[in-house]
Amino acid sequence: MSRMISPVQGLSNIDGVDGRQPQDNSGGSREGEVLVAGGLECQILNYMHHLDAAITLPKIKHIYAICRQSCRLGRCGLTPESLQKVMIYFRLSGKSVVLDIGSGTGQSSMHISASRRGVITFGIEQEPEQHFLSLISQRRVLSNDDIYTQNAGARTCYVRGNIESVKTLAGMTHVHMFDLLFPMRILEHIANLFNDSSAMYLVSYRNPETITQKCGFRVTLLQ
Repeated sequence: MSRMISPVQGLSNIDGVDGRQPQDNSGGSREGEVLVAGGLECQILNYMHHLDAAITLPKIKHIYAICRQSCRLGRCGLTPESLQKVMIYFRLSGKSVVLDIGSGTGQSSMHISASRRGVITFGIEQEPEQHFLSLISQRRVLSNDDIYTQNAGARTCYVRGNIESVKTLAGMTHVHMFDLLFPMRILEHIANLFNDSSAMYLVSYRNPETITQKCGFRVTLLQ
């Protein structure tokens, strides 16, 4: 059964979780889960061992700093702290392949790639300016002196396109979508793709009831 993470009370509330003690309410480690965090109500699970021990938030912030040199006029999206808390749930492995829907200027995609060695992330963005900025950011990251930073950029691929033109999620193990502004028809299309795929993990920023009851994703909330 897939499970889902959904910061339903807004991105700023994810940052408000700082200082709370991690609690494992999952009933044990289970495969095939989609992840959803519930804002201030979410319990940050103690899954840090699923992340690469070599990965630190300062290194990830370094990637964001490089990207923001390119995207001052673009939509920067999530903060590194917010997305890092979501990554705790995401249970990436060295063989994970992630589709980042609505990847914007590209930081979130490279953050996901940086979260564990071997992870490959495909970012899809329909806005041409945002996609162009993501390519500039990636070029800056690849030319950086830090090998860790270079590797994160090298395992990230950006595609300009509308997710409605995508017919299958074959090969994807995880889906991350910054979907707060996605229209319902887009969410329903993604739900059909996800339900027909072998992808086992989903991150959404919508209300879990919207995702499961209105959009039709076959997922269970992780909280």
